Amino acid sequence: MLHPLIVKASLWLRAGSSAFVGLVAAAGLLVTGIVLSSPWVLGPETDNVPDPSVIRTEFTGPKVDLPERPVLAANSGGGKSQAGRPEDLPARKPPTPGEVDPADRFPRRERSSDLKDELFPIGTNLTPVTDWSRERAFLDGFKTSRPWISGQGDVWDDGRSLDLDQHGWVRTLQEEQVARTLLLVEQEGQYPAGQYVVLYDGKGNLVYGFDAVRDEAASIPGIDRINVEPSNSGIYLAITETDPEDSGDYIRNIRVIPPGFEDSFAEEIFHPTFLEKTAPYKVLRFTHWMKTNGSPLVNWNERPVVDSARFTGGTGVPIELLVTLSNRVAADPWFSIPHQATDEYIREFAGMVRESLHPDRRVFIEYSNEVWNPLFLQSDWVEQQAKALWPDTEESDFTKRINWYGMRSAQTCDIWKEVWGASSQRVVCILSSQAVNPWTATTALECPLWSEAPCIDHGVDALGIAPYFGDYIGLPAVEEEVVHWTLEEDAGYSKLFQELTVGGLLSNSPPGGALQQAYRSMESSKRVALFHGIDLVAYEGGQHLAGTWGVENNAAVNRLFQAANRDPRMGQIYTDYLARWGRIGGGLYVNFTNVSAYTKWGSWGALEFLNQTSTPKFDALMRRIAVR
Repeated sequence: MLHPLIVKASLWLRAGSSAFVGLVAAAGLLVTGIVLSSPWVLGPETDNVPDPSVIRTEFTGPKVDLPERPVLAANSGGGKSQAGRPEDLPARKPPTPGEVDPADRFPRRERSSDLKDELFPIGTNLTPVTDWSRERAFLDGFKTSRPWISGQGDVWDDGRSLDLDQHGWVRTLQEEQVARTLLLVEQEGQYPAGQYVVLYDGKGNLVYGFDAVRDEAASIPGIDRINVEPSNSGIYLAITETDPEDSGDYIRNIRVIPPGFEDSFAEEIFHPTFLEKTAPYKVLRFTHWMKTNGSPLVNWNERPVVDSARFTGGTGVPIELLVTLSNRVAADPWFSIPHQATDEYIREFAGMVRESLHPDRRVFIEYSNEVWNPLFLQSDWVEQQAKALWPDTEESDFTKRINWYGMRSAQTCDIWKEVWGASSQRVVCILSSQAVNPWTATTALECPLWSEAPCIDHGVDALGIAPYFGDYIGLPAVEEEVVHWTLEEDAGYSKLFQELTVGGLLSNSPPGGALQQAYRSMESSKRVALFHGIDLVAYEGGQHLAGTWGVENNAAVNRLFQAANRDPRMGQIYTDYLARWGRIGGGLYVNFTNVSAYTKWGSWGALEFLNQTSTPKFDALMRRIAVR
């Protein structure tokens, strides 16, 4: 299981990363050896209920074992860089006299002005659905519980398999086997206290612990009432016995309902506070809810279903609920199609959304996520497909990968627009690229290796980038310099904000500082979009203050970065940053991310807790939304 925000852990390769800029600019460099893992380790238990004080000693949340810094091997042959051309190279040379400008192949398409005027819409990425997510989207807490863990006695995880039905419910238990799960972990007590009701079908025995104690007098078979005092431990729930009469009536359909919603949860899937905090956004990007990164989905019959025990497994939240949420808050959904999905899967997906999405809504479609990024499994998979399709061409493997990504994006777009037919103008097809390397955009849009090139002629409507700022401040090369800031009277805040806005304080500082670096990426990508007659959108973006490659373990740096995200000056930076995006001609801007904790892996949430009403970043986003 990956940390919920591993997509942001150690992303020195992410859009805007100065480390990757250096890699791109140095022709012939190759990144290898990236491995990510995050084992969970919990301590001993007593009477089948772990002692939370013991667990907190050995378990402080999702752990990520980061790799050593990847080896950078030079290509002495002087060929194309594995990562493509430097960002400052022009996309094309101007036409010679009498030559038809190749840009004429790409007539500017007329779209609704809200994709390209300065009053651009604001969207948000939703946080991965996990037992530790602070977004708490679903009223039924069990939907965000951890996948079952098999244990026995004082062994938390004994490694044995569990006998599960098609929806993930435990049918039988082996001798001395216990099926455990966790809910609402790592919330710092910021979730509702009081009496929860646990509903279930079947016969057996449930055991509770950590923040929960069963009210024996108020509980009856099929309905347990548990008194909850929130802490950072969350709720422990275990099945110690199921189907005792071997009749097939095993415990299933477990629902954990917070106080005040026992009579309404069946009609309202989503928590009202989540709906309130989500409703202002124009677009909801479901990349993480769909578990797009490394998705195992291939065929349509493998997709997640509404009757699943939980939505924290490897296939994510059912499509039906993604559409339901979009309709509920009047937002346009943004879907990131699994990289291995068959044409049938894509066609059925498009048809389901066409039939169920409100007719006033558009739909944003993107093939996979950051295929250029070697941190994600889909990157290597796509490259292998590309090498198999074009084995005899001289281009680098990376070039083949980007061509194949463009091809599959175009095919995905073709399918969606065909399925939607007369309503195809409601389908907005996105092709995304690395913000600091516009070569990835130009190559994917034109995809010269494909026999049906250019890819842009297959209905691509917009170029997507992630114009983050400030990532270079968390690199090991300047760790000592940043630590020195923290020793100053104001704990380094003034130096940090000066570096963000003006620059020049660090040995790796880009010209003009972090914001200017991001603006240059915006401008270069906008030029590519203009040249091809399409819009520019941001699929992610915002501050990128996070230690990487070991710096994430520096407590002083973490305190500085987290405090900066809570500082009013960060709100002003967001205000200026978003205004500049609009002036450059950027369209839809999708923030990363909605509600998530500030940890050593980064301070990504606009809100840290669902019940927060104001933060500098959230307020800046809401002010921009209010302008519209």
